Amino acid sequence: MAILYSSIFSRFHANFNHFKCLTATPFRSANTKQLKRSKGNSDNLESVDTSGDVSDYAKSTNIVTSKDLLSDFIKEYRPDNDAPTTRFVDLPSPANVNIFTHENVLPADSCNSLNLIFDAVENLEASLFSCALPNNQFEEWLKWTVEKKMWSFPINNEQDWNSELDVPFHEHVFLENHLNKEHLKCKPLASFLELVCTGLSKNPYFSVDDKKQHLEWFTQFFDDKITRINASIEEEEHMTNLEKISRGTST
Repeated sequence: MAILYSSIFSRFHANFNHFKCLTATPFRSANTKQLKRSKGNSDNLESVDTSGDVSDYAKSTNIVTSKDLLSDFIKEYRPDNDAPTTRFVDLPSPANVNIFTHENVLPADSCNSLNLIFDAVENLEASLFSCALPNNQFEEWLKWTVEKKMWSFPINNEQDWNSELDVPFHEHVFLENHLNKEHLKCKPLASFLELVCTGLSKNPYFSVDDKKQHLEWFTQFFDDKITRINASIEEEEHMTNLEKISRGTST
């Protein structure tokens, strides 16, 4: 490209006067030539008619046009129509070595994700990048409602308790039926388990299954200790009777 520009500039410089007549003021240059020819006859001076077409006027006055100046460069640097053109040839396909079978390979669109945790993290990051900062307090409350940080309106005390919608209320309150009958024969243990049932019945955060699991844990805990509890109760009653006897004899 540098060689092309330098050759164009050198040839334009050689024909600078003709090019100046074309680009600057061709009509003025033609009038100037006409005035020089008729310099001796100032009385017979006639104006040159330039109302016609510019190309016709340029041919009549022998002005060098830009197309004539660039014709040599066009012939030199523009390739001929018979010049060979670039052809694209497809490379041969590689040989099939039968490493992968089409039965085991699934298309990318039909493949399900094998890691749900990564999908959840990716969805969370996409939601964080897509959401903008709230402009006012109402938009912030709406955002908190979507994030389950605020109650949705209208207020429902059983919101997000989908597993407890079909559970009746009495199963949350009356829990004595889930106790072991043998444990209730022991009076101190029966009093303790009654307090446990009362506390669980007033707990609004536990589901019925959670309350049953708590009572089952207490049942398993006292199964191997019920004999020792009964033995300690009998010992305490025996000591109480001895104390009564001793007080009666002393008096």
